[in-house]
Amino acid sequence: MMVSFFNFNKKFKDNIKNIFFSSYPLHFKENNLFSEDKFRDLVSKNDSFLLTLFSDGFHQNINIFEYFKYKNKLKKINSYKIIIFENFLSLKDVILTIIKSIKIFYSILKLKQKTYQLNGIDLSGYLSEELNVSYSRISRNILIIKTLDNFFKCTSFESFNYYLHEYPIGRAISYAIKKNNISNSFAFQHGPSSNRKLLYFLSKNETYTNETNNLNCVPLPKNLYTEDNFSKKIYYLSNYKNVKLMNKIPRLYYLKNIYVKKNTKDILVVPGLHDGDFLLKEINNRLINSKSDNFFIFKPHPRSNLKKIDLINSKRLIFSNDHISNLLSRVSKVICTYSSVAIEAKILGLEVELIDLPGKINLSPLLDPEFIKILPELQNKLLK
Repeated sequence: MMVSFFNFNKKFKDNIKNIFFSSYPLHFKENNLFSEDKFRDLVSKNDSFLLTLFSDGFHQNINIFEYFKYKNKLKKINSYKIIIFENFLSLKDVILTIIKSIKIFYSILKLKQKTYQLNGIDLSGYLSEELNVSYSRISRNILIIKTLDNFFKCTSFESFNYYLHEYPIGRAISYAIKKNNISNSFAFQHGPSSNRKLLYFLSKNETYTNETNNLNCVPLPKNLYTEDNFSKKIYYLSNYKNVKLMNKIPRLYYLKNIYVKKNTKDILVVPGLHDGDFLLKEINNRLINSKSDNFFIFKPHPRSNLKKIDLINSKRLIFSNDHISNLLSRVSKVICTYSSVAIEAKILGLEVELIDLPGKINLSPLLDPEFIKILPELQNKLLK
């Protein structure tokens, strides 16, 4: 609410060719504001970034003090190249969202008091947790839609480009685009797809058409760019429309500049957001039971709250926050659970070992034979 007390930016912005929606500082290098790691050279000098600082609280989560720090940094750039998304947030929208969120809270409370069973299995506890997670996103996504409404009314541009369309924040963006009749919009595949990654899969009854309402159907991107033919097939099976194959994959440009060392015994360990403790214990057990002289480089997920367990033989285990491009050039093998780094390592020709989490389905496409078949296609696209 504090943010909305400041001036709501109603200035009409012209001379903008394309808008690229992204999160700051998550997708930007600290020393180079215009080096965004997803779109990269798809953005030209006549285009503009629409940057969200608060984001969805999941992919990026900053506090109010960090918000003003980053906003002041961006304000020093006197250019239409940078548009701060939260400048289009109004106090009226915040108040209406709070009222709506209170009503939704009581509706969810009633749902949580019910018992849910499937084939004799009580799913009530699991669904209660899911409702908690969903509610935590509702207020932000309502505000995202309202802020986009304000932005679209105040701004003229040729096209709108965005990532994360598969996730709640992306669904909100797709809905706002449809609601405001934005004719030229493009969504991009966020990361690796898989036959087990259920957030990609939609039934025919869920897909958005002009004849269906927003409550029962998912708003889909008008145009969707996918990274490879395996992912393109999954999107079509999931009832997406207008799926196109990208000629290049900007987020993976960095692979072309990596020189792989073949005669090194160093092994890179890359956990996901929530499995760092498990993977660290697994490596610790290997250090105890193995007589090899391998060194393990452990790169924690940047947003994880990893608890470093007491390590035996810890001289052979190094923690590193170096950029993944520097680390991949130092190792001969990569150990992951489901991290997309495993795919990037495979493209480079490195040995990859996938470790399954107990009780969890591994979402890595490296377990899909169809994806393995298109790896040479990705190598040609990215390394030549």
